[in-house]
Amino acid sequence: MADRGTEQLFDDDIIDLRQYFRVLNRFKWGILGLAFAMSVLVGLVTYSMMPIYSAQSTLLIESSDADVVSIQEVYGMESASSEYYQTQFEILKSRALIEKTIRQTDLLNEPAFAADSSGGWKQMFPFNLIFAETEEPSNEAIMQGAVNRFSNALTISPIRNTQLAHIVFESPDASLAAEVSNTHAAQYIESIMDARIEATMQASDWLRERLTGLRDDLREAEMRLQQFREQEGIAGSGGGMILADMELERVSGNIVEARERRMELESLYNQIRNVDVADPDQIDLIPSVLQSNLIRDIKASLLDIQRRKAELSERYGERHPRMISVNNELQNALSTYRSQVQSIINGVENDYQVALASERSLEQSMQRARSSFQELNRTDYQLRELEQEAQTRREIYNTFLTRLNETSATGDLTSANARVADPAVAPLQPAKPRKKLIVAITFVLSLMAGVVLAFLSEALNNTVKTPDDVELKLHSTMLGLIPVVDLKAEKEQDVYAYFLHKNRSNYAEAVRTIRTGLILSSLDNGQKIIAVTSTIPGEGKTSTSLSLAFAFGQMEKVLLIDADMRRPSVSKAVGIDQSNRPGLSNVIAGTATLDEAVYSYAEGNISVLASGPIPPNPLELLGSKRFHNLLDDMRAHYDRIIIDTAPSGAVSDALALSKQVDSMVYVVQADSTPATQVANALSRLRKVDAHIAGVVLNKLNMSKNAAYYEQYYSGYYNYHSYGTHG
Repeated sequence: MADRGTEQLFDDDIIDLRQYFRVLNRFKWGILGLAFAMSVLVGLVTYSMMPIYSAQSTLLIESSDADVVSIQEVYGMESASSEYYQTQFEILKSRALIEKTIRQTDLLNEPAFAADSSGGWKQMFPFNLIFAETEEPSNEAIMQGAVNRFSNALTISPIRNTQLAHIVFESPDASLAAEVSNTHAAQYIESIMDARIEATMQASDWLRERLTGLRDDLREAEMRLQQFREQEGIAGSGGGMILADMELERVSGNIVEARERRMELESLYNQIRNVDVADPDQIDLIPSVLQSNLIRDIKASLLDIQRRKAELSERYGERHPRMISVNNELQNALSTYRSQVQSIINGVENDYQVALASERSLEQSMQRARSSFQELNRTDYQLRELEQEAQTRREIYNTFLTRLNETSATGDLTSANARVADPAVAPLQPAKPRKKLIVAITFVLSLMAGVVLAFLSEALNNTVKTPDDVELKLHSTMLGLIPVVDLKAEKEQDVYAYFLHKNRSNYAEAVRTIRTGLILSSLDNGQKIIAVTSTIPGEGKTSTSLSLAFAFGQMEKVLLIDADMRRPSVSKAVGIDQSNRPGLSNVIAGTATLDEAVYSYAEGNISVLASGPIPPNPLELLGSKRFHNLLDDMRAHYDRIIIDTAPSGAVSDALALSKQVDSMVYVVQADSTPATQVANALSRLRKVDAHIAGVVLNKLNMSKNAAYYEQYYSGYYNYHSYGTHG
């Protein structure tokens, strides 16, 4: 089951190209007809149009001038930029240049150009009321119209990655087109030369006016600079800033040296203050004492005296003269040592105080130098500002003076940055309309439009046209196809007798195929009573009922009942006179017996029960118990009973009959009845549990899509050599 679902999904995703081909094949003559008609119409219009000639001249626009001093710098023009070329192209299309060309070539008096573009249309309408004459247009209006027509006929086409541009002009006159194209190029070159001369003159006048003011501004700026120098006593350049800077650097260096000296002495001074002078061991820790040569000599002398005292003390007593002399010598040496140490300590303290005072003095000098430097800096700033102002005004003055000299030197020179590289010649062949191309394009576009319309028509057509539509749109079983019958071609008066008279035709074979399908579907349940219905009248249910009855009559005993008591047709088809013969309504009402009402139609080998007089309540009769009993009686006497009933989409007769018959055949006219309407009618039957044997697609025009329908019936018929005339 899952495999079947997957296969179905896969099939739905495949684009059916054959369906597209069928649609195209069905509408092929309409598509070709539309394309042919549109091509003929466009061809007639195109070949009646006035030929237009196109002349082309080529203009070279150079990016700069080679021989003339550049004046465009006065206006800031960048001639090599893409904006420059774009500007030139717009000038070529400008109104002023077009007016000059029109006057130069006297186009207003040229019949091929000056004719009113609406004149041709006016001639098509002879009524003066439609195009009433107005007052004569002014010269400005005439020129305005001429400029507009000229603009429409002019095309400027720059050639990519080059300095070339095509000037193309279109006109019914080939010679005029070439003349106008060349004249327009010449007028452009002349306009550039005129513009340069005018720009040179304007630039010279403007520069002279500006130089007078600039000269006064320069003198004023230089005068302010000189007055400031004299006021501040500035001599030379720099305003004394160089000397001040050198002095500041010198003082800064001295401060650094003094600070280092002071810090060194301060460290030594702090160390001495923490030393006990009375303690010789601590005195030896003082670096200045250790580094003093005199202290080293005194200490050496003390050591020598102490050695001698020790030697004498071993021999003599304390009061011995030599001991007294040694002790005196030792006291003198110690006194000298202490005095010298104190002198060194005092010297370190004095040096520290001197270094501290020197540092403070240098810092004060530095502060004064800084104040003086700042003052000089302010003066220098004002000086440089005045100098810069004077220099700027001098440069501006020199620039304008140079430009004035250049402009004056080039005032008499005229040169354009453009020239004609390839002049236009009168064309031999018209440029448009391109008649063959237009007709060919029209044919192709019409084919495409026809294809689109065909598919659109197919998409909007919601009728049942093919057996695939029966399954996809109606969700029903396809019982068979019945082709449409051309009664005039077959020389038949009525389609009812066509099955009998053309027994070997495609129509008869289609009916027999439906008969076979019904027989095969009723092998197990014995479907004797078959009702034939449709959605709306005119779909061919009566002809289908008769044909099926004739087909079954070739094999079985058949009774055809006309149960359409609203618009009965069977009696007319078989030639029964309803005025003097009872029918179904009489039998149900009990006014006639079945034997009296049944008519034997020998030609079709069937029995027929006509509808009888039309009752006021057909639905009540068909749903009555007596009609049900009547059907049960007829089952015993006939092998097959075919009932032609009213359309199920219009009335409910078929719904009432569906409960009393074995199966129902639903007839749908091909390509006529909307599928939604048929589906709704089938849905109503299914809701009452009606057994629908299948759908018969009737009046099918196989010639519209023979390639499609041949796979169902036509190929089969031709293979078995069935003729159309029996």
